[in-house]
Amino acid sequence: MSPIPAKIVREARRFVSDIGRILNGTRGSDRIVRKALRAWSSNAQLTRMQAEVIGSLIAYRGFAANVLIFGAGHDTPYWSTLNAGGRTLVIEDDATWAKMVREKIKSGSILMHTYPTTVEDTRKPDLKKLADFPEPAGIGDTRWDIILIDGPAGYQPDKPG
Repeated sequence: MSPIPAKIVREARRFVSDIGRILNGTRGSDRIVRKALRAWSSNAQLTRMQAEVIGSLIAYRGFAANVLIFGAGHDTPYWSTLNAGGRTLVIEDDATWAKMVREKIKSGSILMHTYPTTVEDTRKPDLKKLADFPEPAGIGDTRWDIILIDGPAGYQPDKPG
């Protein structure tokens, strides 16, 4: 195994240091983070600590990242508020979730997408069918800084998974 290049080690150390300053509020980000945390829902499946760590990546990009989220949820208003200076796009297949979240977010977009497969379909994968899997419209046109995958639902055989 070859050693990790010094440049990568320096970048990683700087990144970890910056995240520490962000989480400790020493980069002038307190106001934005406090506003985003007010949008945090106790119903979210992530812990607040997990949200803060992922949120620090958005903060690291100056609260102006390109964030792609698969699956709308109780945490979507948090991401949208935290990334108010950037682009947040949520891909959702459930109209009920899309409507509920759309009413709560001030910025960001929700794109409805119908998945052509189910969990049952993928138990015996047909590689040709998977290769033909359509990507949601327009997501290939953007360089995404952060991609969160929390959907589609996959807890039953008839869900898209």
